[in-house]
Amino acid sequence: MQVPWVGGPVVRCPLLYNSFWGPSWGDATHQALANQINQFTQDLLASNFQNTLTQYGELTGAHGGAFIRASFLAGVPATLTVSSYEQIIQQFITAGVFPQPVDLNASVSVPMLMIYLDEHTVINGGGRQLNIPGAGDLAYHDSFVTANGQPCIYSFMAFLPLNEVTWVARHEFAEAITDPLYNAWTPDHLLPGPSLSALQHTVEIFRAFARELRGPRRQPGCRQQHRRAGFTRVQWRLTSRAAIPLLAFGRRETGGIQALRLHRRR
Repeated sequence: MQVPWVGGPVVRCPLLYNSFWGPSWGDATHQALANQINQFTQDLLASNFQNTLTQYGELTGAHGGAFIRASFLAGVPATLTVSSYEQIIQQFITAGVFPQPVDLNASVSVPMLMIYLDEHTVINGGGRQLNIPGAGDLAYHDSFVTANGQPCIYSFMAFLPLNEVTWVARHEFAEAITDPLYNAWTPDHLLPGPSLSALQHTVEIFRAFARELRGPRRQPGCRQQHRRAGFTRVQWRLTSRAAIPLLAFGRRETGGIQALRLHRRR
């Protein structure tokens, strides 16, 4: 099966920002799970799974892209809608917690949010349902145009055990970088909605993975540029005026620890 490219953007060098939403991520059990998810993210970027995505425009294959940092948002509403979580994301972009989106057609390196809900935080509104009984999805990816005029690429994952959440996160990652705006490949124009095209993309990716264990020769630019990006873990709470940091840890870079100060932006 061939999936023709029809001109939409793809992500050539993904820069991943994990974000954990909901109050439960603060306890020891959930912190351990978050640490495992962060490690999975780094392992995914280094794995041969990346090699198959070069067929769809991803630049370097294994060891391409970077895990930049994780954040913890304890004070989000228990029930989110598309409009409410877009406002939260924009608030944290403005505060500098989340990265500024970039032009997908002009930028090689593209920041992407991977958002993990705890078991007490749901999405129910704006045409999306997640983490509630009867919801049709375990995860999804989408985008919205932010204040700087560029799209923020994000994925949401329901609260699941580690072996399940890593499966769905891998799926959403593959889809989000190969078709971030749902306009890169022919099936999105021929089939009724993203769910079926998502299945076709996933089937094609895993067929390619079985076919190409080694993958094509990789270009080093993305890997060399971002491999030492490190990560920062930050916990935040929401207020009516601004995003304020509660806890800030160190940034790990080139084997050392650097102090990090995060300031409220008015």
